[in-house]
Amino acid sequence: MKGIVITDFNTDSEIQKKGVEVNDIIVELDYVKITSIQQFENTLSLAKGLEKEEVKLVIQKKDRKKYSIKINPLNELDFKVSEILESSPHVNWNPTNSEPQVNHSSNYATAIGVSRFISFLGWVVFALGIIVLLIGVGKSSQYGSEALLVTLFPSIGLTICGLFLVAAAQVTKATVDNADHTREILVLLRSRNN
Repeated sequence: MKGIVITDFNTDSEIQKKGVEVNDIIVELDYVKITSIQQFENTLSLAKGLEKEEVKLVIQKKDRKKYSIKINPLNELDFKVSEILESSPHVNWNPTNSEPQVNHSSNYATAIGVSRFISFLGWVVFALGIIVLLIGVGKSSQYGSEALLVTLFPSIGLTICGLFLVAAAQVTKATVDNADHTREILVLLRSRNN
């Protein structure tokens, strides 16, 4: 389940008068599927920037039925929301649960896949550098020291390039992990503020 859940209303809330209840899920705003609070805020800001007086808000009830209402994005929001985290094997979504739920799956699967590929490629290049060096050492007895010199510099270059690729993959993975942790912290902070 993706979307954001309505957690509270201000006094005299317009959308509450239109039948929206606590724990209803916002799944779409102005024809944009909503999967996070940030996306909701960005879409709302865009509608404000375009000075739209009315946008469509699609709500999903507990019984999974969807309906739409119109809201004015230029007005101040009269409700509070919290983010629904993607379900994982360890977490079930329960909007009435007062404890924030942490999602341990990454939203950066492509970056993680690229990181793994770069790491694999780095180790292959490193291994090739070692193999070229060993071939040069083995052929030095047959062809003399020239064979060792001819293979020494390319093998060192390959080995160093391989290590740099592995290091780049580790930096990418660390960056993705940091982004995931930052997202989790923001979700927890937002749920406490709501």
